[in-house]
Amino acid sequence: VPRSGVETRDAVTERGIELKNRAEGTVRKAQEVANETAAKVQAAAQELIQRRPGD
Repeated sequence: VPRSGVETRDAVTERGIELKNRAEGTVRKAQEVANETAAKVQAAAQELIQRRPGD
């Protein structure tokens, strides 16, 4: 269905906002996972450092 230029621009703008919001959510989730993983690795490293040889 043909649309006017204004309708097309509005649709493109709306879709752009939706994609931006999705991307922001994905980045936020990736940051959470990365932070959790870093904390686990750091805790495991501390545990290894605190172990004495022969334990």
